Amino acid sequence: MKKVLFVSWQGGMGHITRDVAIVKELRRQNPEVDVSWIAHPLACRVLEEAGEPILPESRLSADYNQLIPQILNGFRLNVMRYVAATRGPFARNVALFRQAIAKHHFDLVIGDESYELTRALAANEVDLNCRMI
Repeated sequence: MKKVLFVSWQGGMGHITRDVAIVKELRRQNPEVDVSWIAHPLACRVLEEAGEPILPESRLSADYNQLIPQILNGFRLNVMRYVAATRGPFARNVALFRQAIAKHHFDLVIGDESYELTRALAANEVDLNCRMI
């Protein structure tokens, strides 16, 4: 049995429905796959309805939707304000990811909209004992 972690930290529902479809097809092609999720709070609702196993770390995931009032000025987005506002949530999600891979020892990690992990990997802030795609 291969253990897979699917990271889906995007709050838009279109992403999580696509991610669930990907995992269903992965399981269809390889029934020996055991997939667990760490996801955005809104995505967890869809995952629960689909009967997907969600790691407890997901309860502490950052909710980027709460940042929107801080960074928008009408319909304008200031990128510098966005970067500043997301530093804390990004760090929290990276810490949760570190806890999850240390505790559960996955063979493979799949990330969708997991920008904080991409940045942390590029900066050598995360030591993976598995592959990241």
